[in-house]
Amino acid sequence: MKIGELCAFLVKVSDLVDLVGKKSAADGLRQFVAGLEPFQAWDVSRLMTFLHQCDEYQRTGQVSAGRRGTGKAKVRQEVVDRWKNRLEAFYERVIQPEVTYESIEAELERLNKECNKEEALAIAQALNIATSSKTKKGIVEVLRQRFAARKSSYERTDF
Repeated sequence: MKIGELCAFLVKVSDLVDLVGKKSAADGLRQFVAGLEPFQAWDVSRLMTFLHQCDEYQRTGQVSAGRRGTGKAKVRQEVVDRWKNRLEAFYERVIQPEVTYESIEAELERLNKECNKEEALAIAQALNIATSSKTKKGIVEVLRQRFAARKSSYERTDF
């Protein structure tokens, strides 16, 4: 059952409760339905799992790993495209004296924070950078080496 279906049922129940003169109880049900608005497309079981995790976090400050995910993280294509364009432009600028090795590190740290592993791999592939790394840290390291190599090659040939 979807949360949206449950909400439709609860609205009807709240109308009946209102008819028997329990206005505050009916209003409470309507507030509950309004609170479920962001979860309309979820299955009830998914919401229950989420609520259990919320309760666990409130009690312990942590959420246990529980069931493993369904596999790979989703690749947000808009993030991949934006970072591909950004890194292509940065690659062209990296030879400029004002671009330091620290700025290379800072740019790649931003990438590391914003992207998941699958997105980092997709970005590297979009930039035609081959990597056999199985970790995001390894993929970012390959990118760092590429930028640092370009920077150092221009520093050596600058007379």
